[in-house]
Amino acid sequence: MSEVEQQYTNVKHFFLVTGDKDYLIKVEKLLRNGKHVHVISRASALGNPDMPHSYGSLARQYPSQFTISKLEDLLEDAS
Repeated sequence: MSEVEQQYTNVKHFFLVTGDKDYLIKVEKLLRNGKHVHVISRASALGNPDMPHSYGSLARQYPSQFTISKLEDLLEDAS
């Protein structure tokens, strides 16, 4: 993600499909730099949304730049 942001400055949207919170710091940096981030993950891997360092917290801080989609919801909608 960092390389894409540095080498392709015109990229505005980043899509991350992940099963854990390991990318939280990189996602927050992208958001601070004005990028839009879209995360797709299993609900159980997103952690507690009420914690200060969570994807849920970032969604509240950057409502127009950050979206979270739960894999279970996407699969349910596809049926």
